[in-house]
Amino acid sequence: MALQATICTGCSLLCDDVEVEVKDGEVLKVMAACSHGVKRMKEVVKARPLKPAVVDGGSIRELSLDEALERACELLKSSRSPLIYGGSCSSNRAVELMIKLAEKLGGVYDAPSSVCHLTLNLDSSLLEARLDEILEDADFIFYWASDPSDTHLRHASRYAVFPRGRSVPMGRESRVVAVMDVKETGTMKIAQHKLIVKPGEDAKLASALESLVLGGTLGFDRVAGVSLEELSSTARDMSRASYIAIFVGRGLLSTDKPKEAMDSIARLAKVLLGLGKKVSIIPMAEHVNSMGQALITKKLKGAPRAIDFSSPEGRASLEVTANWALEHKKVDAALIIKGGGLEDLTSTAIEELSRIPAIALEEEESKAFHAATVRVPAAVTGVESGGAVTRMDGVEVELKPIMRPPDTVAVEEEFLDRLVQML
Repeated sequence: MALQATICTGCSLLCDDVEVEVKDGEVLKVMAACSHGVKRMKEVVKARPLKPAVVDGGSIRELSLDEALERACELLKSSRSPLIYGGSCSSNRAVELMIKLAEKLGGVYDAPSSVCHLTLNLDSSLLEARLDEILEDADFIFYWASDPSDTHLRHASRYAVFPRGRSVPMGRESRVVAVMDVKETGTMKIAQHKLIVKPGEDAKLASALESLVLGGTLGFDRVAGVSLEELSSTARDMSRASYIAIFVGRGLLSTDKPKEAMDSIARLAKVLLGLGKKVSIIPMAEHVNSMGQALITKKLKGAPRAIDFSSPEGRASLEVTANWALEHKKVDAALIIKGGGLEDLTSTAIEELSRIPAIALEEEESKAFHAATVRVPAAVTGVESGGAVTRMDGVEVELKPIMRPPDTVAVEEEFLDRLVQML
């Protein structure tokens, strides 16, 4: 059979050079994708539940898709303040519908925390670069608290390190790579500079590099656990580079003060700009549409997450996260959209979620699915359903699904759109 082109949704790189062979609703062959993409196209579809169900009186009863929609509608209508949670694994249109639902119901909209949320308030001059431009011109690649060898498997080979480009004709040999993390990582194997930093001391490291690139001295043998020799060598190579691309990862969120760390990295970048360098900062968006979720919510409501619609205008508040709302029993129902293992929720929040009526729209038989009263299997984004999502660098990409979902499985845009109309 002929191969067909698709967009891989295995991560937020959204690789567009992938081809697949499909026969009788099964993916037989995947070309060019990494193991994350192959798993998504071959295994996730097979493992996903096939029929909606409701937990009623301790027993589980199967429903039709229309019945599941009606039960979801009844549950949300009877709620005084529901939580709508998700978006990072959904299409851009689905994110808009989630916000519209929360607004219509006077509830709370939130999404899993993301490094994308940290970068949105940076100076726009640092956020304009695209991956294709970095491929062509960046000669210093800095992976900051990110390990693409584990999370974005083709990042280095397709865009940032190995490809030959306009200003980097020898590819890997024309670039310098630095990796900063709290432990040895797989990506450090391709780096000239390996900076293993003490947890939570990113800001100190960025400030030290800032001083060094400006020609200053530190007066210490080590900063944040990194030797002066390594810091000086890294700063020297940054000063020699013409284009520095900084990829910040989720590791920043594990620090006590992630905003302070991000601001320090941004100050370093601005200093480099002042020295005549081109500099870009791109978040290593954790999920297929973490960047789209952040951009759309900020555009519509002024903040990337934690929007409280208990007042008509909708108020962004760092306090009103899903964790806070559940832990303080401020919501009495929930709609979880592709929440998966609920990794971002605390154990207390998950416990409360299991006590209130909840609807889960899920691609897999996940913790979110089993915590719900109404369980709705969802089409796998990019494999069975289309729409637009946003790549980690802010480029909107139209998906190319390769098969249709079973009739008993919901396409999230359609399901959410009908829910909005029914409420």
